[in-house]
Amino acid sequence: MRKLIYPILFLLLTGFGFFWYLKPTYADIQDLQSQVSEYDKTLSQVNELQAQLGDKLEKRDKITNDQLSRLDRILPETVDTVRFLIELDQIAAQHGMSVEGVSFSGAPEAFGGSGGSENTTNYNTLTASFSVAGSYEDIQDFLSDIERSSRLMDITEFTLKSAVEPSSEDNETNLGTGINEYSISLQTYWRNQDSS
Repeated sequence: MRKLIYPILFLLLTGFGFFWYLKPTYADIQDLQSQVSEYDKTLSQVNELQAQLGDKLEKRDKITNDQLSRLDRILPETVDTVRFLIELDQIAAQHGMSVEGVSFSGAPEAFGGSGGSENTTNYNTLTASFSVAGSYEDIQDFLSDIERSSRLMDITEFTLKSAVEPSSEDNETNLGTGINEYSISLQTYWRNQDSS
């Protein structure tokens, strides 16, 4: 019996040592291993994002100054109502027309507008309302030039006040073949610096 006491005591001490020291240490090691695997996963995501950023920076560096200036013309950093009005008037002048009665909405007060509501998108809008007078062919050409303009513009309203001629039959009126007045509202855009 005395020979069995030492092995039993050794087994009890080993079991006690396992539950008292080895099991908590083993649990700590497992926690550390799970943290290491999370860090490895995060590190691989960071490396992937760095590779994507490197690709984007490489693509950005390939953009020429001419391309950047064209992009800035499509969606400029700021709105300049005076320059915008001059551009519209130049387009109209090419077709023998003049821009009249211009009003702006949505532009900052510093640029001649009435201000606008807080915008959370990546761009702001400026609405310009004006009128031009010309023939049907003139307005077609004017609208085509606006469509081909490098500045992004959307026509939101178009109204015709025509010159009328009495018809010889039944005293009906027809659209005039001469000069008509057109009221136009259009929107243009610029980048919102606050949302970037």
